[in-house]
Amino acid sequence: MLIERLKVYVLNDNEGSPGFINEWGLSLFIEAGNLKFLFDSDSSPSVIEHNSKELGVDLGSASFFFLSHEHLGHLGGAEALPEGKLAYVPEGTRSSLLRKFKVVEINTTEEILLSGNYFMVLNI
Repeated sequence: MLIERLKVYVLNDNEGSPGFINEWGLSLFIEAGNLKFLFDSDSSPSVIEHNSKELGVDLGSASFFFLSHEHLGHLGGAEALPEGKLAYVPEGTRSSLLRKFKVVEINTTEEILLSGNYFMVLNI
């Protein structure tokens, strides 16, 4: 299935812009067709909460959270997401910041089926 529309909102990427706050970290809110998800969660919930409001992004509308790796600058803002969301994390991730999520560990190469769409995860 071809995705006809892709939007990537940069909630934080280490470089602040007027009206936004930033810290060391990365967080992207991605809309791919009808699917919405958070890729990494920055280092602070307050940063992604503030910046998502500035961009008009509803964090609660995310279907899931995807964590690239277990460093605070990619995981520390996870508290900003509602409890009970799916969280796809690298195998072996053990952070207590993930306790509120339904954690699914993924290994080196894995396909994830979401709403009828396949995503290939490659850990290179």
